[in-house]
Amino acid sequence: MRLLHDPGVRTILFSTVLGAAGVVSGILVARSLTPSGRGSLAALTEPAFLMMAVAGVGLDDALTRSVAVDRTSPAMVRGLAFRWSIPYGLAVAVLISMIQVNFVVSPDLHPEAIAIALLAPFFLVTRFISGILNGFGKTTAWNLARIAANSSYSLLIVGLYVLGALTLRAAVVCWIMCYLISALTATWLMYSATSSADPQPTLARSETTRTVSTPRLRELLKFGWKVNIGKISSQLNQRIDQTVLAFLVTPAELGKYAVAATLSLSPGVLMLGYSAYAFGNCSRQHDPLRRRAVARTHMRIGFLLTAAIYLPLILYSPELLTLAFGRDYASESSLVQLLCLGAAFFFGAQTTIAALNAMGYPGTSARWQFFGLIITVLGLLFLVPKYGIEGAAWTSVGAYVLYAASLFISSVLKLQQRHAGVVHASQQKEEST
Repeated sequence: MRLLHDPGVRTILFSTVLGAAGVVSGILVARSLTPSGRGSLAALTEPAFLMMAVAGVGLDDALTRSVAVDRTSPAMVRGLAFRWSIPYGLAVAVLISMIQVNFVVSPDLHPEAIAIALLAPFFLVTRFISGILNGFGKTTAWNLARIAANSSYSLLIVGLYVLGALTLRAAVVCWIMCYLISALTATWLMYSATSSADPQPTLARSETTRTVSTPRLRELLKFGWKVNIGKISSQLNQRIDQTVLAFLVTPAELGKYAVAATLSLSPGVLMLGYSAYAFGNCSRQHDPLRRRAVARTHMRIGFLLTAAIYLPLILYSPELLTLAFGRDYASESSLVQLLCLGAAFFFGAQTTIAALNAMGYPGTSARWQFFGLIITVLGLLFLVPKYGIEGAAWTSVGAYVLYAASLFISSVLKLQQRHAGVVHASQQKEEST
């Protein structure tokens, strides 16, 4: 029971719930909708959520950093969050709906496309508030805010599946309801967590910053943009293989690859959740040496956690495939093992990215994430025409190994530079006194 008091352990448990919810809803939707229905739902949601993430400009991470590093007051960050998310979210919704209607979906799906686009304000509210809660170190509230949407979506999908009413339109309605629920939940959690007498218990009230200057706001937005470029590159890196395969292989082969990719990527939410916690925790360490030590600890835990997750998946992939998707897919275990090996390197690098961002190097992490995306695209274009889905799987392994190794080496060098600079500064201070 004492372990449950550790914020990192609680984050892993919440991420497990989030991952399980995603797997359950994915399986039920796959079993209820026709292949064309699943394709239509993906066309409605995947581009829309990707555009919403781009529109977020990384402000959730910028707010985390503002609270953790600048010690900005709760009232100030609440105002920033709502001033951005509501009017800006409505403008984003209009833009996304125009793109979806004119370029992405067929005319018979226009009402659903507009409905999905209108989620943008709720999506941004949830993201920004989650960043605030992470900055304050309110781990339980932050975790509840970040899992509210997908968990409520999974519960609604289960209910519709039991009633035999799970259709494409019903799934779209579920997305609308779950993001409304998540925005309301996140708002309530933020006011409950930050309206106490001492929202940052480790700080004196006089130490909190009441305002954010315009130059500092520009710096935060610049930081958020750099982090967001890296995040979008990583998100595209996870999805670009199926996009390229859609043009180069048969639908049957693409279906096999999609099932294998689903099984290999689903556990990644644990690592993404833990890396977000690591970013907030490292950012709250105001002593540079302490921040460096905490960053190293999180990187080690990230590697161990990745091994604990993916080794069983690699070893028992035939049994897991049969259990989740039926005996017809058991023959694809070698493909799953390759994709799981690549995913282990990809998600294992996420805590390294968090450490670099917390140490003030978002541009470095974004650069290597973009490098990983380019390697993946080039590998797919050269290997898929000759080797098909096996070539795509080997591309993932090679690209993710290079991606993880580059990030790890870069983080070690940056941490050593920061350590040397801090030691030199302390020596100069000692000599002057």
